[in-house]
Amino acid sequence: MMKKLRKKINLVILFLGLVLGGLVLYSGVSLFKKLSLTDYQEVHTDSGLKVLFLKDDSLPFIQYRIFFPKAGADYDFKGQSGLSNLTTYLAEQGAGGLDSETLQEELNQLGTELHISVRRQTVSLTLDGLSWHGEKLWGLFRKIISEPHFQEEEMEILRKRFVERRLNQLDRPGFVAHSVWRQRLFPGSIGQNSGGTLNSLSTISLEDIKTFYKSQFLEGEPVLMVVGRYNEKLKKDIVSFFNENFAYQVQEYKELSISELEAEFKLLSNDSLVQAEILLGYPLVSFPVEDPKKFLILKVADEILGGSSMSNRLFTELREKKGLTYGASSDIHFEKLYGVFRVSGATKTESVKEFLEEALAVLKKFRDKGIQPEELYRSKRSLKSTHLLRIETPENRLNQFMYYTYYLGVKPHFLENYLSILENISLEEVNQLIKEFIMSKPLQVLVYGHSSLQAQLESMEGLPSLKVISFEDQFKDELAFQAKK
Repeated sequence: MMKKLRKKINLVILFLGLVLGGLVLYSGVSLFKKLSLTDYQEVHTDSGLKVLFLKDDSLPFIQYRIFFPKAGADYDFKGQSGLSNLTTYLAEQGAGGLDSETLQEELNQLGTELHISVRRQTVSLTLDGLSWHGEKLWGLFRKIISEPHFQEEEMEILRKRFVERRLNQLDRPGFVAHSVWRQRLFPGSIGQNSGGTLNSLSTISLEDIKTFYKSQFLEGEPVLMVVGRYNEKLKKDIVSFFNENFAYQVQEYKELSISELEAEFKLLSNDSLVQAEILLGYPLVSFPVEDPKKFLILKVADEILGGSSMSNRLFTELREKKGLTYGASSDIHFEKLYGVFRVSGATKTESVKEFLEEALAVLKKFRDKGIQPEELYRSKRSLKSTHLLRIETPENRLNQFMYYTYYLGVKPHFLENYLSILENISLEEVNQLIKEFIMSKPLQVLVYGHSSLQAQLESMEGLPSLKVISFEDQFKDELAFQAKK
């Protein structure tokens, strides 16, 4: 009786979901067509900077966002991880004759704050607010990006904050596992911790920050985005400012060859842990610019394998059926120069071997058997909804366009036709790419947990011989540095 009732309830929920989902997608597609992604004006300044203007008078709002494509953590100088983060956050600690406190007061009076995003390869600074404060907001924004004070006293305060953050990170199992796993995937500067280590943070000088800012920010190829309600005078002032104050230079992207790694199975041991963090996957080449549909097919597959839905394969098998974890997920992520495929999760110490065996079984079945039509439908629906949310506002829409077109280098029609490309992806295309992609490279497997796991994991079949290293040995340089302090 209960089974029949539950079945009826599930059918009702599914029906309502289809109806509501259809309404969302219908209205979203209408919105998408009404507000075209190409309704912006691109201005090339004499200095080489691109400025994208998108007029929107629907609300008394304006946003300034500058995007630095070659200023992220991957561009930190050798041995100075954390330099990008330290430089970017120091830029808001006083600028244009305003000390840190005065600058923050000015922003507070305008009811806004500077939003900073430091990613692996990019940095963006965003300031928005009411349009009648447009000129004042622009005045503060241009001071921050062109006249940062970079004072020693403020740098030392920020350095201490970053050191405290690093100490907290070393106590977070998930962060430690991802950090060590990334170092395996990308030896060298690309594998450096983006926030810096205790050692690297201590070596960064004020001159290093000024040099990095000049080479990766001021002489890079940033794109400025202005969205909202503005007048022609403000527009001319913005263009004139960059013509008069900057001389941007074209920089070649540094070459990055993704080396073919041998499979590795590693236990990072720490006897203070009561559960284990597990990561497996491999590095990828860069975003498929010449065939961006391939990217969407992979996103469809990833959503089914371990995406946001609780009906994904990993969650269903490892959580619902086996009770091995609170959650397991997958991620296929691309940057300009490289990508990553990752499966991650956490489980209690006694279940690590079973977790790995089940995760590998899910991957193999996914590769060999492919997906079903209903899974394809759900995945497309989820990705459509996510995409529509990302382009819901003019500023978000232009930001997406800027990221794909000006940073990744994808042709504009890809983002304009995103929904139709997604809709036309076939079951056969997804299953073919799954066969080519899943388990296509030597797996890099890391378990971060109690040392007693060694006996459990050494008996695993289908993986390389287990390598064991302790947390103390892995981070001995930082721990020694901390001890000296």
